[in-house]
Amino acid sequence: MIIREWKYEDILRISQIEKECFPQEPWSFKTLASGFETEAFFGVLAEDCGEIAGYGGITVAGHRRHRQYRRDRALPQQRRGN
Repeated sequence: MIIREWKYEDILRISQIEKECFPQEPWSFKTLASGFETEAFFGVLAEDCGEIAGYGGITVAGHRRHRQYRRDRALPQQRRGN
């Protein structure tokens, strides 16, 4: 498993995982992609055998860190073994 920074091309898959894990209120592609519009955002993901296994991100504002994405770890149900 590899932990690395998000790339813009990861957003499509991340938005698909959002829909799988949070069907009632998934964050849209546009919302997730908006993180690339600011230097204050930092997104990381876990990649396992070339597939995104989980992701998270923070936005830094001033001297305080604020969690912007409540989805610190998102895994499709079938990957959790349930």
